Amino acid sequence: MVKVVILDEPTSGMDPEARRHTWDLLQRHRAKRTMVLTTHFMDEADLLGDRIAIMAGGVMRCCGTSLFLKNKYGECFDCVVASLNRSICLCLVTFMVYLAVSLQCLELLVARHELHPAH
Repeated sequence: MVKVVILDEPTSGMDPEARRHTWDLLQRHRAKRTMVLTTHFMDEADLLGDRIAIMAGGVMRCCGTSLFLKNKYGECFDCVVASLNRSICLCLVTFMVYLAVSLQCLELLVARHELHPAH
């Protein structure tokens, strides 16, 4: 049995139904394996990851469980996206969540003087 699986953006370019099928497949086969995957989709990281690391500029900026990251960096916000195209809605919402978490991480790093914003 394969013990380590490395996946680079396994659902990139897939429609939402195919993404969900892939997630189900990965969850069914994760027992007794270490899976490392990269993704731009925060919902994917939230669903599949026991630990999530966010990188910016080739450097890991924050790492932890989904709950830890949400408690530490997350703030609530409401957003309504209306479109006849479900794929567009999913992409927009995923991007907004990713952006919100990334901005929270960057704000924390600036506050800690670990990252210096350009003037």
